[in-house]
Amino acid sequence: MTKIFDKLPKASLLIPIGVITLSTITITWLISQSPSNIRGELAKPVLKKDNPQSKTLVNSQNPSLEKSRARYLLAVDLLKKYQGGQALEELDNLEKDYPLLQPYIWLKRGRAYQLTNEQKRAVETWKKIVNTYSNMPVEIEALSELGAIEPKYWEQAINKFPYHPLTWEIINQLLQQNPDQPKLLRILARYNPNISTDLLNTLVKKYSAQLTTEDWQSIADRYWEQSDYKKAALAYTKAPKTSINRYRLARSMQLIKKKETAKLLYLQIVKYFPKSEEAPLALQRLAKISSQKEALDYLNVIIKRYPKAAAEAIQTKAILLEKIGDKQAAQQAYQILLKKHPESKEAAAYRWEIAYSFAEKGDFKNAYLWANPILVNGFDTPTAPKASFWLGKWAKQLGKNDQAEQAFKQTIRKYPQSYYAWRSAVYLGANVGDFNTVGRSKVTVKDPSQEPQPMAGSELFRELYKLEQWGAAYRLFRGEMGGKDPLDVNESFTNSLLKLKRGQPLQATNAIFDLKKREAPLDQKEWKMLRQTSDYWYTLFPFLYEPIILKWSQERNLNPLLVTALMRQESGFQADIKSPVGALGLMQVMPATGSWIAGKIKLPQYSLIKPEDNINLGTWYLDYTHQQYNNDSMLAVASYNAGPGNVTKWLKQYGLKDHDAFVENIPFAETQNYVESVFGNYWNYLRLYNPETAEWVKTNT
Repeated sequence: MTKIFDKLPKASLLIPIGVITLSTITITWLISQSPSNIRGELAKPVLKKDNPQSKTLVNSQNPSLEKSRARYLLAVDLLKKYQGGQALEELDNLEKDYPLLQPYIWLKRGRAYQLTNEQKRAVETWKKIVNTYSNMPVEIEALSELGAIEPKYWEQAINKFPYHPLTWEIINQLLQQNPDQPKLLRILARYNPNISTDLLNTLVKKYSAQLTTEDWQSIADRYWEQSDYKKAALAYTKAPKTSINRYRLARSMQLIKKKETAKLLYLQIVKYFPKSEEAPLALQRLAKISSQKEALDYLNVIIKRYPKAAAEAIQTKAILLEKIGDKQAAQQAYQILLKKHPESKEAAAYRWEIAYSFAEKGDFKNAYLWANPILVNGFDTPTAPKASFWLGKWAKQLGKNDQAEQAFKQTIRKYPQSYYAWRSAVYLGANVGDFNTVGRSKVTVKDPSQEPQPMAGSELFRELYKLEQWGAAYRLFRGEMGGKDPLDVNESFTNSLLKLKRGQPLQATNAIFDLKKREAPLDQKEWKMLRQTSDYWYTLFPFLYEPIILKWSQERNLNPLLVTALMRQESGFQADIKSPVGALGLMQVMPATGSWIAGKIKLPQYSLIKPEDNINLGTWYLDYTHQQYNNDSMLAVASYNAGPGNVTKWLKQYGLKDHDAFVENIPFAETQNYVESVFGNYWNYLRLYNPETAEWVKTNT
């Protein structure tokens, strides 16, 4: 996915609400003020006091420090305008008052000398950084500058910091000058996860005979990450014969339709790596591509040998037995699942299926009896929030209002970020909008009082982050991590936060969401601690493009938080994203639809990857779908995803007596998940950015 930073109308729109981008005028004014009058963004605390991962840097109320920060930022701004002489004035002796940022002050001074044609002094300044900060991440910043003048310094950078983004930039420049450099290609393949396919192809085609098994490992992993499974398969045959490599080779063969070869490779994993994590996974894959009899045999092996994978295997076995008509054996399998693995997500899913089937027949008592154990045994499964909410609905339908209220409150208390927490809040009478009112609701939006802060990194890194020097902060942080892979939970969060600041919101939020998939006990502990912080939730649900969203939501009489929720689901706020079917931009507008809308609103010139135009067109269409369905937001949102034809068909099939039941019955899994995700997003934006809802949640849980 290409970077979008330069394509956005305002760089500040990439930043979650609350961050102020300081202009030259603002900084100059700050410097001119007496110490007692310096206020604003530069006076915010550097770190949260309750952040156990961080050290207190300096007292951010120190007037001298604030003035030093302002001088540095003014110098940076002047350098961008090629005003080296004025920048030197601001940087003069600044390191004495601002010792923490000394290496970066020297870097900027070197650049200022360069702009004033004092090349010798520039080189001397950068060499001083190399000598003073040898083998520290900031050294590569100076090596990069020096290498443009004396090539030996680029070679030094490559040897010392092969894992660093600046090194990758240096290598790319060198390859443009002379592409016949296999050593540099091998370094990129090993360390740069974003190496281009063209460079990988060149490495394989021209220098295959020179490559080691470790090189093939890197090449295979890069092709795998790029979903080029044919090339990945070839590379994995030459990589070290580990269980994960064998599995990826087998899976690649399966994905390129080489089923028989894949089966043989999966069997080899089970034979030669029987205790590996990949062995039960290989058996699961075998079950899916084999005959029914063979599949049952493979599933039985999993159940017998691999306890951690047994629940999924039993569920798969039961479903397979149902398909072949052996209902008795299927029921026996389900009973084993409930008895031996009651805490599993598979047991919870089965219980829910039975419970809901009773509810559809009006037997709410048995529905309640089947669903309730989910909250006892499977309280941490994906099914649990749903079961908790529906227990409240069924209790209400049975006339047990007190019990229903307890269930709804329990849902909000235990699963406060879920779609079902919003549904529970609706039934508890909160002013949060229901399906048929939320689209036109007027909500107050309040920005967070404190910006999310990094959970890892040095004091120097945190200072650069405080100054909103996103590029320098990112490079320093990656240098401090030293090529570590994988990063721990707090480091990964910090890396994602930097991606968000640097215009990669989709990658950022996906990476944060994926933290919950980590299985190591320490990772799980750190993740659960991280989820307790507001930083985590504000980063996972950033309010990007707020001014444009508020503008067009008001114009269309739409709830701005619902628009934001839909946008997050559609594009992850990545402005230039294109779907496999051709939908473009923040609200994923199809070109033909965009053209039709543009004609309606008389917009002759527009671009679907321009945020202003995309939100203009997307909100018009969301307003249109609301009008089509009498302002029923559930139907409008479902139509946005599945189209009006499908929604009309479902209305005829299921009716609309109960919106919750309608959502549960949507036959397209993608659309059902989409509806729940959009309104789950809406609930999270509401509880984070709407003070009334935040207070209500605090009071009622």
